[in-house]
Amino acid sequence: MLTPTSPKAVTRSIIMPHGAGSVTNSRVHPQIETHQYLPEDDYQIARNLLDAEAHLEVLQHDALARQGLNLTKDAIFDKTPRARKGLKGLTRKGAHRVKASAAVIERLVGRDRTTFLTLTLPPEVLEGAEAEHKPITGENWGTLVAAFNRRLKRDLERAGLEATFVQVTEVQPKRYLETGRVALHAHYLIHGKASVRGKWAISPGRYVEMWSAAIAEVTGHPLTSTPVVDVQRVKKSCANYLGKYMSKGGEIVATIIDQGQAAQLPSHWWGSTCNLKAEVERQTIRGDQDLSDWLWELCWSPDPQYFVYCYPVQVEYEEGYSLLVGFTFQLRPQFYEELRAAYLPS
Repeated sequence: MLTPTSPKAVTRSIIMPHGAGSVTNSRVHPQIETHQYLPEDDYQIARNLLDAEAHLEVLQHDALARQGLNLTKDAIFDKTPRARKGLKGLTRKGAHRVKASAAVIERLVGRDRTTFLTLTLPPEVLEGAEAEHKPITGENWGTLVAAFNRRLKRDLERAGLEATFVQVTEVQPKRYLETGRVALHAHYLIHGKASVRGKWAISPGRYVEMWSAAIAEVTGHPLTSTPVVDVQRVKKSCANYLGKYMSKGGEIVATIIDQGQAAQLPSHWWGSTCNLKAEVERQTIRGDQDLSDWLWELCWSPDPQYFVYCYPVQVEYEEGYSLLVGFTFQLRPQFYEELRAAYLPS
């Protein structure tokens, strides 16, 4: 059950470059799961940390839909070692960042100048293979991706392009179920050429050379086989192009952990260049009071002409009652473009 929290909501909103967003009522205090409340000053400090962008990002990825926030002193100063990163696969927050990065690349570069690249590991470097040299696992996957990224940036800059790309890691479920080996591979969206009619900055053969060299650098042994590298031009939406791969291997992560192979999973599942991260931030709409109030009202009776989806976000504060703290939504492309034109600098 949703209950009104105040006569007048104090709203904040954020909309990411792919049209996903949230609007919150900042007057709502999340549930505190203890009878020991914080002193007023400490409570306000904690609220300041959670409000604005930090609080909105939590809502954006539906975290509050699953659990209340614990603002006790024990929780704030808890020094318990955190679980190893990466064991949940690509998180909702990561997926939103990847989609936002893909949307920005399409908007700035265009599909005709964007390369979709897939890098796959050869069997000889997987753990359990017969080769005696160091295998590629989740523990050194980040080192491998970084080694490839250095070569990729250098080649793009030599071709006169500012290195702009986003990368997402995927587990190959079929390969794991058939062989029992965790085979990671990477998908990239890359600003691939300067003009629509110009030449691609990097040839397919060069991608193979760079990937092979990066693998050899990490394993300390030259490859005896050629890794599979797939290079394509993006024909449809960049965000959708990456999106269909981001969810494909998610279900297998829990199985891999249950089988005692968590070390085979990477600690990070995506990455992008600094200039792309900065542009994603620039193209993120942080609504003023008027826009936030309007979105708040709009979300109470979501119209399909504005929203792909719109869900209330609520926390339980006593048995049988829930507190509405905001809404998370995806805007229709045309509606989002109208907001971009009105609220973002050209």
